[in-house]
Amino acid sequence: MWEAVNRKNLELISLDMVLIDEQDDTIHATIQKNNVKKFQAQLREGQLYSLSNFQVDTYKEKDSYRPISKDKKINFLRTTVIEELKEAEVTISQHKFEFVDYRTIVDRVDNNKQLTDIIGKIVGVGAQENVHVQGSTVPMRNIDIMNLEDIKIRITLWGPTSNEIEDNFYTNNPGPFVIIVTSTIVKTFRGEHYLSSTSATKVYINLEIPETATLIDRNVEKTEIEGIPLQFKQEISVAKRITQNRRTIKQITSLEWTSDDQENVFTCLAKIEILKKTLDGTISDVQSATKKYRIQLNVDDGTEHAVFILFDKEAEKLLHTTARELSNKYATMNANSTLPNEIEKLIGKTFVFQLKLNDYNWKEGWELYTIEKVFDNISNDETAMKLDHITTEPLQNDEIKETPDQTSDKNTFEVFDTKPSTGAKNDPVEPPKKKTKW
Repeated sequence: MWEAVNRKNLELISLDMVLIDEQDDTIHATIQKNNVKKFQAQLREGQLYSLSNFQVDTYKEKDSYRPISKDKKINFLRTTVIEELKEAEVTISQHKFEFVDYRTIVDRVDNNKQLTDIIGKIVGVGAQENVHVQGSTVPMRNIDIMNLEDIKIRITLWGPTSNEIEDNFYTNNPGPFVIIVTSTIVKTFRGEHYLSSTSATKVYINLEIPETATLIDRNVEKTEIEGIPLQFKQEISVAKRITQNRRTIKQITSLEWTSDDQENVFTCLAKIEILKKTLDGTISDVQSATKKYRIQLNVDDGTEHAVFILFDKEAEKLLHTTARELSNKYATMNANSTLPNEIEKLIGKTFVFQLKLNDYNWKEGWELYTIEKVFDNISNDETAMKLDHITTEPLQNDEIKETPDQTSDKNTFEVFDTKPSTGAKNDPVEPPKKKTKW
């Protein structure tokens, strides 16, 4: 028994179940949401009942997610009568499955008309992961099985179903473990077919049926279960990211290169210093349909001054305007005009900057640092400016595009075009050396 829910608004559609009779036949039964409250408390999974005054319907051609391969289904009416039976009155099977071969699984890819039951020996288990789906965080877990044809198949369990298997359930019991997963849909990922659970999915381990015994008896000595690597990169909360690998500017400028695999991403809480007050010399003269930001920020955190370089996506988030829009605004201002308000408002503001150090920082002592992300300084500091959005996308322009004057004590603002570079992709122009750190 399961609840069918609208994935867009999470509203209940119906309460569904598969019924088995004394002839071992099955049928799909549905209680529409307006009748769920009337009947739900009267029904328990695995209990015997006598039903009367219900409606029998035929599936429409467009109907999808059918849990069994039958053309008919039962609809509960307001007048439907449910009578609970004692087990002694009749004997009915507790379970009925429709296992299919691998060829049928392949034929059902991206066709959700008929749901798929599968049985197999567990050979791999992944950790539970939290995945963002349509604005919500949903738990999921991957498992690998060997089916009755000795073909390895992956199954992805979503939502509460992912809790049916624990990370290390097999450590205290060597197995083997045979799993049954019902009512899945068939999908493909990177050319491989896999099964994905639905709200109708049920999971059973080592259920006492003939197919389970067949799988347990086959290659019984090969029962080792392997771990499955994480499928999704786990996101870190903003509160954690803003303190991760926190360093002062003095600590960052004192870092020394030791190996190519050392940590190269750090966070730093710093204040943006005074900006240059006129337009003269602060913006490149470019003729291009596509313009991007490159902003040189002089910052201070109380331990030392530094120059951070901010590129397009994070700059646009700070300024709330595109490079083209701001470039057009510059075009209407003369050289003695003050900076636009979008830039002026950054003066004295405190942010958490996530910096990515490159080879020029490590090996050439270059003290211009590329900003990967900018976060609110989550504190009561009145100088902290609230951002409208915090993006989780990495910057594409994560290298310095031009060689700035490292001796400058002014912030600079530039808009540059995106003409193809003649060098290798993402290769920065080599800057002048300042000092070497080894």
